[in-house]
Amino acid sequence: MNQKKQFSYNINVRYNECDPTGFAFNANFFVWIQEATGRYWRDLGIDVFSLAQGQQTFMAVHLSCDFKRPVAFGDVIQISPKVTELGSSSVSIQWEMFNGDTLSAVGRSVHAFLDLKRKKKLPLTDDLRKKFEVSA
Repeated sequence: MNQKKQFSYNINVRYNECDPTGFAFNANFFVWIQEATGRYWRDLGIDVFSLAQGQQTFMAVHLSCDFKRPVAFGDVIQISPKVTELGSSSVSIQWEMFNGDTLSAVGRSVHAFLDLKRKKKLPLTDDLRKKFEVSA
């Protein structure tokens, strides 16, 4: 029986990530999702650098975000992923971003598994699929 793996990553909203009103500029949410993606995959045991040496990689093919509540300088945002779909060659992830108990944003990303040399999609390996299924 597979036990689901829980992962979350905290982001401290920095001064330089805010607009003149003190609220985080919306483009930074995408940066935070990308940062959390790398940490999440590492936590799952996916070594993207080793994959790249084998001429394979994940490429973000979709990234979106629905903003619910603003966050400000000094806030700590907790980002938690949930795999929502495992395709034959891609993984879709929903990213919930909380400021304390308040849902601030919901992001979505889709990452395709690619052959770097041929620039074509590859099927997810059984090993990658199992790693993602643990947090689905």
